[in-house]
Amino acid sequence: MERSYRASNGLYFYIAFLALDALVLMLEAVARLRTDRAVSGLFLGILATLCAAVAVLLFVRWGRLRVVITAETLTLTGEGPPQQLEWADVERVREMRGPAYQLSLRGLLPGPYLPHGLLQSETVLEISVHPGGRLVLRRALIAGYGALQQDVLRSVSKDTEIDLHARWWKD
Repeated sequence: MERSYRASNGLYFYIAFLALDALVLMLEAVARLRTDRAVSGLFLGILATLCAAVAVLLFVRWGRLRVVITAETLTLTGEGPPQQLEWADVERVREMRGPAYQLSLRGLLPGPYLPHGLLQSETVLEISVHPGGRLVLRRALIAGYGALQQDVLRSVSKDTEIDLHARWWKD
């Protein structure tokens, strides 16, 4: 059994929105530069470049996110160096819910602040591993998060501590 999960459609939508925004801003900047409004045209050109850079950064950093679950391991690729954990080493699985900012302060919010995350609370799945490590998976970044959560719960050993109703203010 090998299951693979990719980055969420919401992230790709946001990347496409930023790319479209950059295109529209660049067209407006060119139009203003042609009509001798150089200052506003230059400002819009810089803003368009910034939007395009953020879209590329989001795609490179988080758009290639992959979580692969096998019977023995969980492998996370796409957010830096690949991380792999063995199910035998898992001590605790917690699902945390809370405001994005508070989760970020506690180091429980991988990835960028996305607009919908600022308006509603975020959900993350924290997997604590025996040699002192942990892996945090964020619902907003992973397509099929519910199935991923169930695969994790099925794969961990029976003596693993599981808390699916944790809140950000509890340890």
